[in-house]
Amino acid sequence: MTLVEIMVSFGLLGVLALASASFFAEFTTKNKTLSDETELNEQIALFQDRLQTELENATQILGCGCGSPSCEFSDIDPDSPTSRNCALNSIDCDPTLLSWETETAFSPTQLPSVNRVNCLNSSVSDPGFRGCKQLRTLKITPPTDLTPGALTLFDADGSQLSKITGVTHVFCGRPPIEQNRQHLNAFRVRIRAKVRSKSLALTDPNFESWRPGGLRFEQGVHRELITEVPFRNLNQAGIHFGRSAVNRTCIENGSLSASGDPCCSGFSNGTECISEENCLKAGQSSALSDRCCSHQISGGTCS
Repeated sequence: MTLVEIMVSFGLLGVLALASASFFAEFTTKNKTLSDETELNEQIALFQDRLQTELENATQILGCGCGSPSCEFSDIDPDSPTSRNCALNSIDCDPTLLSWETETAFSPTQLPSVNRVNCLNSSVSDPGFRGCKQLRTLKITPPTDLTPGALTLFDADGSQLSKITGVTHVFCGRPPIEQNRQHLNAFRVRIRAKVRSKSLALTDPNFESWRPGGLRFEQGVHRELITEVPFRNLNQAGIHFGRSAVNRTCIENGSLSASGDPCCSGFSNGTECISEENCLKAGQSSALSDRCCSHQISGGTCS
């Protein structure tokens, strides 16, 4: 074998090695993007399921900082420079998009003792309070050029229940007037999230931003979720009917019952079941939460 043939062979091996390295690098990048995309799709599915469960069991809306002061949904173009994007504009939206009470059990006695401490105004010694209600919050972390945004659902302890990362846009609130009818018993959420194809330093010429409007933000894989979650027992935000469960076998009004739980009406005076018309309004004196229309008592008066 001559020197020329040896040099040609090494040259061909070098070209093959460079091609292989380039192919492997491209494969690694695409494989990571695909893996991240799969993870994002799983996050979206799990988040949607958990949010729907929590809101369907809502008993009272405590605050809404999403969309507008009246919490009305605005289904506008997310890419518009004037869009009310809760993931980007802190002026338009509070970091806590929604806070509410949700019912996690028909009675505190159904929960492990470690979870009973989070039951609002309820205890095992007061079984008349209908169910265990706990706080829930939906919060947004805005994206920056270098860090992805996040949408997180928290429980009463501040522990994470569900989360989506890579969030770039969030629009939420009550659906608008449709066909002359105000849909007040639902909550609509529109979320945009993405997976970057290039996770590079800010100084790199191919840098891809997480922030809408940032350098090459349009690159990567974008996903959108639109979901509307119906409230179980609300006709407008902040109203709790006190009907947190349905009794299949219940006690009629006038029959003996020390607790409102088994009463068909849900109300008791401590001796017998009473009709809903005879419940006590907020501010009236009562020793029993079962007698109050709200099923809540504070300092000896209905609240």
